Amino acid sequence: MSTDTVDRQLDGVVTNQLAVALFANRAFLVEGTTESSVFYGIGDKTSFGSLEASGLSIVPVGGKTSIPLAHAILVSIGIPVYALFDADSGFEARAKAKGKTQDKIDAEQNSHVAANRALLKYFGRTVEDFPTAIVADAVAIFEDCLEELLSANWPEWITACNNVEAAAGISLAKNQLAYRTATLEASGTIPEMLSQILRKAVGGVTLRHTTLAAWLVVHRAARAPDGNVRVRNALTTDARRSVHHARCRSSMNRISGSGSFCV
Repeated sequence: MSTDTVDRQLDGVVTNQLAVALFANRAFLVEGTTESSVFYGIGDKTSFGSLEASGLSIVPVGGKTSIPLAHAILVSIGIPVYALFDADSGFEARAKAKGKTQDKIDAEQNSHVAANRALLKYFGRTVEDFPTAIVADAVAIFEDCLEELLSANWPEWITACNNVEAAAGISLAKNQLAYRTATLEASGTIPEMLSQILRKAVGGVTLRHTTLAAWLVVHRAARAPDGNVRVRNALTTDARRSVHHARCRSSMNRISGSGSFCV
């Protein structure tokens, strides 16, 4: 691989996936937006936007093969990182249910095995084709995937998803806010593995540790369409102003050593 190719890949990762995480106190790398929406929704059960306000940025990297590069970039600039990926042990049953041919199933298996082994090696864990579920210090692994864990261990989440979809006419597969809202509204007990993962991801950050990432989420909420009243009104005007100044000062101090850029 040429130097130019590597540079382009690095630029793409930083610009498209890590832009907000670069200003975070901690980053939590996940495969996709389903995971990020569900974990943000779990945080919202404590108080809306609590994870963003704590300085944690949950970053969907677009698949588990992208985790090592994103992780290495953030670690290299001193940002603590936690990672989560799916082992996808149940992929074959889903593939057969979709009517895939055996050739395609075999190719998919090879892809999952290669990705799993590469990630396990990267994180210094025992290399195997399909690892079992674990919540370790640096990485967590779903034995299959998040959706299967939720279906088996949090049926109220499925009910909440159905209710949100029915009420709003939103396709959950394409709407992060719907997943986050459903997670917030789901009754029942949050699966212990998800709680353990979130504790590892949050680490030592507290509400006193603030970043520009939190300000961005408040800014986006303030500009949300009328249908997102709960999101837009989650923080008062005074709270939004104080969040902005605190996060701005923290971020600019990290970059320039001065907080004078805040207005």
